[in-house]
Amino acid sequence: MMTAHRTPFGCTQIHYTSFLVYEHKIIVRQPVLLRFFCVYCAPRRLAGFLIASMCVACYNQIRNRACPERQAEVPMKKTKTCIRPLKLVLAILALITSSGCGKTRDSHREIVAWTFSMMADEWRMREKELEKKHNIEFTIEMVPQREFIQKLQEAMDSGKDAPDIIEWMIENNRILSADPAKSPVIPLNEYCASSAKWKQVPPGRAFWVTCGGHIYGLPHDVHPVVLIYNDTLWKKAGVDLAEIATWDEFFAAARKLTAKKENGKPLHYALPSGDNGFGDTMFMIWQQTGADILDREGRPQFTHFRFKMFLSKWLYWRESGVFTNWDWGNFGALLKNGTLCAYISPDWWMSQVNAAAEDGTYEWRVRELPL
Repeated sequence: MMTAHRTPFGCTQIHYTSFLVYEHKIIVRQPVLLRFFCVYCAPRRLAGFLIASMCVACYNQIRNRACPERQAEVPMKKTKTCIRPLKLVLAILALITSSGCGKTRDSHREIVAWTFSMMADEWRMREKELEKKHNIEFTIEMVPQREFIQKLQEAMDSGKDAPDIIEWMIENNRILSADPAKSPVIPLNEYCASSAKWKQVPPGRAFWVTCGGHIYGLPHDVHPVVLIYNDTLWKKAGVDLAEIATWDEFFAAARKLTAKKENGKPLHYALPSGDNGFGDTMFMIWQQTGADILDREGRPQFTHFRFKMFLSKWLYWRESGVFTNWDWGNFGALLKNGTLCAYISPDWWMSQVNAAAEDGTYEWRVRELPL
């Protein structure tokens, strides 16, 4: 998923994937996705409690666990447990005295957190631990994703039943504002300034939740982005994807995979791509190049040489006929019947291949992305 990490809040985000970046340079060329973040809601103003599951993975740790030169190719067995997501998560829970409300860390209080994601189970598993450690009554509420923003806005406007903490998608900043007086969530600068863990957060992540000098949220978790592929059909076409180093090599090899046709259409496709070739796959590969379409001030820069170079390549690859439509409802079936022979995925979407791997018709592999 692709976004410009320096985009100020209020500017349109391009997509929903991200990579570790630092001062305009890709530090970890292997894509890493940080999807959720926690913010601290203003209406209840219980500023003494700050809770987040914060990513503090260092660059070398991610390289060691996700890069090809450090790790052998991983075969997928015929079981769901074969797909082991890399999750580098550190839970940070801090109870801090609030100068605004006069409460101390000894004050017992109720803390309500909203989430829309699968992380609710993780929070519930730690509920007793959190309550004992921080002298609170902790409640995690699951709110449907489609209703989340509306329900939050209604709670904010009414001034009642609003959560203390929300867990939300890092790319969706409709709830944030560069002006603290207008924002439904409060800045966390004073807490971050006193946190040793915050200093370990990659700068590219901090850009996502910082505007006007104010920090509004904390990165929650980190995921690798990998290439999952049908080893059987690729090798049948004479290609060992484990040996492919670059995307140029990949798309050249993909022509061999799509060479066999029926009724003028390939029997097998190399990758999915939505929106007529301008969807998810494009953005994920694009982000690896470090080609930004927004400058530091959030202004479009479509003439950037890296962007122009990538777009030229992408249009060439798109016309090669190696892509099939990104069929969300039929995705697993396309993998299982051999129509779709590879896809780029963050770890939380890898399970799409489970049925195909369990079926046993084809052998599946997972590897790092080409560069």
